[in-house]
Amino acid sequence: MAVVTGKKALRNFLVTGIVSRSRRVLANLDRVQKSPTSRATHGLSTAIRRLLVARVAVRELYGRTLLPKRERRKVQVFRDVLGSVRDVQEMRKKLASLEADSPFAQSLATELAHREESAAREVVSAIQEFSAGPLQRLTRKKVVRKLCKGPMRVPLPELLSSLASQVEVCIPEAINNGNDQALHGMRVKYKRLRYTVELLAPEVIHFSRNRLKYLRTLQQAMGEAHDWLVLLETVNAFSIGHGRKGAEEMRGTVHSICKQAHENARLYVRTEWPQVVKLIDV
Repeated sequence: MAVVTGKKALRNFLVTGIVSRSRRVLANLDRVQKSPTSRATHGLSTAIRRLLVARVAVRELYGRTLLPKRERRKVQVFRDVLGSVRDVQEMRKKLASLEADSPFAQSLATELAHREESAAREVVSAIQEFSAGPLQRLTRKKVVRKLCKGPMRVPLPELLSSLASQVEVCIPEAINNGNDQALHGMRVKYKRLRYTVELLAPEVIHFSRNRLKYLRTLQQAMGEAHDWLVLLETVNAFSIGHGRKGAEEMRGTVHSICKQAHENARLYVRTEWPQVVKLIDV
């Protein structure tokens, strides 16, 4: 992978990327305020995550922080609220795909509908309390440029290599030993790598649109497995206090699908991770 090594060029594109991501967060925030649909909510959550990954890149490259610790924490808490809504929405979709009509399935569907309504109210409340001022500051190039100044602590290829190594170290436990929670942790670290490449592509990191889409497929495979795991954990917990007809069957069905989704994800990672390493050339 070709990387632009000129410090000025890197800084300029990094500033542009951060400003763009900050504006995207605010635009998605506006959409959610007007219409808190599942798509808008998920779009805002993803936009915030991409900006927070850009924060890591600035910290590692320049030793500077885009957001003070207190403000960063507020943004992370806000993102977590959005993420909880997405989790419930995804569980409802997967439950519906099973087309189960047992009393237990109906009861769980009703419970998830209530949870989604409650989560949606939490989002509205969180938006009302959320201060977008710090993010608005990051939409101004002059402000961001001041934060991305001074000597670089590490060259960009070294940062990418470090991010890839953080993913690599998860493979023994997540892939070889079959630890489902470790696979989720690997997915989180992989997002940091993918979003960093995406931040500087295609100008600084010469990555085509198709290659960026390819990087996404690894994340999607691990994400699909995690979504089924969340539903399985919910089914198990709900069945304890709601021992209705169909609970055992539902547990067995979801467990089987969850197991297969994790096997598929691990097989895909084993096959494709070496190709990803070659693409990013680290």
